[in-house]
Amino acid sequence: MNMPPLSTGSKLTIDYFRKSAVGPLLFWPLLCLVLGLLMWGAVLIKARSDLELVGGTAVKDAASYAEAYEHYVARSLSQIDQITMQLKYGWEHSAGAMNLEDLRRNGMFTDPVFVSVAVYDANGASVTSTGQRAVPASIANDAAFSFHRNNNSTALRMDAPDGRESEAVLRFSKRLEAGDDAFSGVVVLVVRSDYFTSFYNTKVLGRKGMLMMIDGQHKVRLERNGDLAAPHQRSILTGDPVFSTNAGAGLQKGADWFSDKEDRVLAWRESSVYPFTVLIGLSRDELEAPAREAALARRNQALAATGALLLAAIFGGVFAKRRLQHQNDQAALRESYRVATEGAADGFYMARAIRNNHGAIVDFEIIDCNERGARFYSMSREEMIGTRFATFVSHAHSRELIATYSLAMEKGVHEDEVRMPVHNRIKIGWAYRRLVRTSIGLAVTLQDISERKAHEQQLQRMANEDMLTGLPNRHWLAAFLPSALERSARDGSQLALLFVDLDDFKHVNDTHGHAVGDELLEVVAARLKSVLRKDDRVVRFGGDEFIVLLTPIESQAQAEDTAERIVRTCSMPFGVADKTFVLGASVGISVYPRDGVDAQTLIRHSDVAMYSSKSEGKGQYRFYDASLHESLKSKAHLKQSLFDAIAEEQFVLYYQPRVDTQTGRLCSMEALVRWIHPKRGLVPPLEFIPLAEATGLIQPLGRLVINMACAQLSAWQARGIPLVPISINVSPSQFSHGEIHCHLAEEIEKAGISASLLEVEITESAMMGDQAEIMAELSAIRDLGIKLHIDDFGTGYSSLSQLQRLKMDVLKVDKAFTSELTNSRDGKVFFQAIVSMAHALGMTVVAEGVETAEQMAMLQSLSCDEVQGYFIARPMPAHDIEPLLARPARYAPLQATRILQGSDAFAVADPN
Repeated sequence: MNMPPLSTGSKLTIDYFRKSAVGPLLFWPLLCLVLGLLMWGAVLIKARSDLELVGGTAVKDAASYAEAYEHYVARSLSQIDQITMQLKYGWEHSAGAMNLEDLRRNGMFTDPVFVSVAVYDANGASVTSTGQRAVPASIANDAAFSFHRNNNSTALRMDAPDGRESEAVLRFSKRLEAGDDAFSGVVVLVVRSDYFTSFYNTKVLGRKGMLMMIDGQHKVRLERNGDLAAPHQRSILTGDPVFSTNAGAGLQKGADWFSDKEDRVLAWRESSVYPFTVLIGLSRDELEAPAREAALARRNQALAATGALLLAAIFGGVFAKRRLQHQNDQAALRESYRVATEGAADGFYMARAIRNNHGAIVDFEIIDCNERGARFYSMSREEMIGTRFATFVSHAHSRELIATYSLAMEKGVHEDEVRMPVHNRIKIGWAYRRLVRTSIGLAVTLQDISERKAHEQQLQRMANEDMLTGLPNRHWLAAFLPSALERSARDGSQLALLFVDLDDFKHVNDTHGHAVGDELLEVVAARLKSVLRKDDRVVRFGGDEFIVLLTPIESQAQAEDTAERIVRTCSMPFGVADKTFVLGASVGISVYPRDGVDAQTLIRHSDVAMYSSKSEGKGQYRFYDASLHESLKSKAHLKQSLFDAIAEEQFVLYYQPRVDTQTGRLCSMEALVRWIHPKRGLVPPLEFIPLAEATGLIQPLGRLVINMACAQLSAWQARGIPLVPISINVSPSQFSHGEIHCHLAEEIEKAGISASLLEVEITESAMMGDQAEIMAELSAIRDLGIKLHIDDFGTGYSSLSQLQRLKMDVLKVDKAFTSELTNSRDGKVFFQAIVSMAHALGMTVVAEGVETAEQMAMLQSLSCDEVQGYFIARPMPAHDIEPLLARPARYAPLQATRILQGSDAFAVADPN
């Protein structure tokens, strides 16, 4: 701490007293008194300025933290909103067939943050639920349920927990609607509230800090005070949380605002997306504690210096004539003064301007500093005093310093926050500077704020960067894309937006876990960046979706070339976690201004183009076209019709006989599902079965087929009609989902029929996966007394060892091999090999697709056990198959064909 020098008048006065008669008695007491007053004045001024600095900085910090927390909460609510919207869509389009427990087993809602998920019908009764704890059986009297029932808004509703909740949670709900937009229920998502309050950081907000979220009705929905979240306690906020601006910050009196009477710097920020406002509170005591401690230290030092001054005054008055003692007292005084300044946490400098002959400032010289200030520049105090800027800093930095210091000389005071240049001599990254003009130059305070700046930058990165891949995120894109479109509009240039979706990525997550999936996404992000131009941007839009922004482009060909590179690089194998994955990517492209002039339209249109690309076979790209809307609308309509068809059971079973090759005896019948649409009539299986597979509806459809087959057997049994087994096709999706045996057992018992009357047909591809699980499921079905068929043998991946291990009962040879029997010698030899292999394994061989008498004769000569195909009979409804069941046990195959000719009018082309 440097004192200003005494003026010429003061020096004359001191000399007068020293030479006068009373001088030896008054000189040193007066000098010590002046120095003491100056010292205490400096201490008080410094304490006040430090507190003012803390207050100003705290307001900025609180506003910054409030902005970061608002982004965090908005992003979290957006994710919850998307989840409830997906549940709403899934429920409304499954006609109530969605099972939340199934979703949980498939990997959803496994995060501990989800306490429970439930769907309630229009009467408030629970329909399906999942989670860590049971849900209420009814919410008919709940305020949220009444709100959704009486309001047709599909917006997300958030409610604070009631007294029944056993833990800190928030409840989110969304209205469910029927096809005519009528109220059909509510989906309720209960989330742990610490999901939103984990933002709290004691190092940043302190032990007495406050974090809060209030809704549009000014009710507190989330609150955390210090280390504890307090959802069930009375809020610490007692003031009315109504603010005149969307965002702001300021010091609030504890007696007026807070129940603990603690003064706080309170910052608020209203969300632009959702109806809530976040509040951040920083304790004034905690903020000012370092400054108060520093002031206390300076006061103690000043007390010590005051004592030294008092001693100096006493000894100076007594021994004024003793020169040596006078010099010693002066040295002790200077030392005490140095101790007082060196105890400070900031760097202090006294700088004197160096001027040229024209009076212009050309440099500054350090005439005094403390040790901490010298260490900022890797020097000692002795080395730094007497040096000029040009001698110990770089040329560029010295020019900046001279300009800033010269400005302070003109204005009198200058304050700023400055990034220090990267130099091996300078030891701090960011500094707060305060320069005050004095009679001999400038008094400079330099405070190291590197840690605070690093935290601010980290918060900014968290808001705009995907934490997994390091790419810009959806929030960044929402802020960047409008400005990019404005630039393109000004320049008259084009902009392309590529929507990239990975093919079959969900399978990787389901089979190898999310850790492997995350690692794979990192590799994909790196590949995408590697095929782009320097100024192009790639954004992780969410999940396995990416958006590539090409700006500017000169023609559509540039976007097409980039899309080809993306498809090509994503089709190459990925080596992750000691495994190799082959995925692919589907790309949709929209171009500004042709396909839209705003961000949302361009993103939506590129998404439509991507889905069109994926539906046409994946691993390709497609430009947006208005006609795509009609195609997607048609598929969506058919999908909805399929939902309704399953719910209304618009399906019937056709039966195709399977007979003994040698005797013509009816052995079994294959059940084939047919859709009888109320307007379109009979819908071909090749049109709706792939759609059911793609949408997950194949599972409820498969269960419906089992139910109908068992019901038909039960009806025939009740009428005394002789029965033969019915074989039912089980899709790979049904089989991989598991628990087929449970449903079969339930329906067999319900129908009151023998299990031997059912047979299950499974394709080879359905048995590719975890062998232990496959064997367990097959064994459970076999234990019921049900025979197992391998369907369409020869089109999949079966091997001899696999057939031997699986122990199937019947092997159905695909019709492709049957058709080759009479076309070439190799076809006959190959079929003979299949028959021999199957017989060696104890399996019955069935030839599919038998259409000619020549094929029938060849199969008889090859000892094929059974046949099925149009030569025997086409698929036919139940009432047409009954005469065949009532016939004697043996009949000629050709005779059977003639008997069944009458059903041809009802038959459709069928792969079997």
